[in-house]
Amino acid sequence: MTKHRKKQSKKQQDRTLLITGGIVAVAVIVVVLLVLSSLNSPTSQTGCGALVSQYREGGMTTTASGLQYKVLTQGDGPMPTASSTVTAHYRGCLLNGTQFDASYDRGQPSSFSLAGVIRGWTEGLQLMPQGSHYLFYIPSELGYGAQGRAPSIAPNTPLLFEVELMGFQ
Repeated sequence: MTKHRKKQSKKQQDRTLLITGGIVAVAVIVVVLLVLSSLNSPTSQTGCGALVSQYREGGMTTTASGLQYKVLTQGDGPMPTASSTVTAHYRGCLLNGTQFDASYDRGQPSSFSLAGVIRGWTEGLQLMPQGSHYLFYIPSELGYGAQGRAPSIAPNTPLLFEVELMGFQ
């Protein structure tokens, strides 16, 4: 009886090791796949953490209104006007690195009238030739101001946006 128990115990140990090893192998595969997929993501180089870092590096140009921008890629197309409807890919972030919106996550650019967005967007996108990719720091007064935009943007919060201007009408 004792020998039989030891054999079962050894078999159980072997089975436990096999199961544990399998779980670890699957976990490693999942982590590797996640890392590889993030490297191939169109936004992997420009997540909110990267945007905050780029902003903190400096090199921003400041307009008379207080809008700040950095040219990441300069396009060579025409520029929209305040009455244009633009098509753009974008990512919106808080200075703490929290993303609050992104067309990249939806997999397609968004279209909207510059007459119907926050003042920082209206001003900033008019600076961009079609095909450009800019980083914008939008002070609160050019963003959502004292009212904020619940639940993700508190009152008086400055914003960071990465914007790629795809086209406009």
